[in-house]
Amino acid sequence: MKPPTIKMPLEQAKALLKEYRDHCRDDQGSPQDKDLIDGYRALSKGRALLNIDEVAASLDLTELGLPNFAICRADAEVCYLRVSGGECLMSLDPGGWWDGRKHRRQITFRDKRLESRVTVFEAAVPSVPPRFRPSNLARYHLLWDADWQQAPDDPILLRRIGRSRLFAVMATWDLTPLEQSILRGAP
Repeated sequence: MKPPTIKMPLEQAKALLKEYRDHCRDDQGSPQDKDLIDGYRALSKGRALLNIDEVAASLDLTELGLPNFAICRADAEVCYLRVSGGECLMSLDPGGWWDGRKHRRQITFRDKRLESRVTVFEAAVPSVPPRFRPSNLARYHLLWDADWQQAPDDPILLRRIGRSRLFAVMATWDLTPLEQSILRGAP
């Protein structure tokens, strides 16, 4: 998976980070300013950013007419997908789909190609290898090529930028055959 990303020269990101920090120093900044600070901080560290809406728009649908990717909190075991009227919601919780207090437990995006669909699917969430695993997985998300019937492939560890639609790319890797087998439930 090669999702579209936002990149910027380090010096430019550092300058913009300083500009926004200076502006927001006396609590003058808006919520968007705070998200911009988090985004420029990630860019100034050499991280790429991705916008989940742009990822959804850039990728094809599966043979089942579903998004061919999944995004879910990194500490989940299963990612649930609900499609209704073009809105896609991916969640680690099969209940409480529309509970706004669970914003960290779900990601939503729109896809006009799915406006006539109403369905619920699930996919196994890949595990993060120890070399990339942060101490608190609940603060991160994973994005991967979802085969809603088999083991996932090509996971990307993400850190959400505030409450925005942007995520910082923290790590990428390929699943080993053993990891794929375990995720499929094979002995």
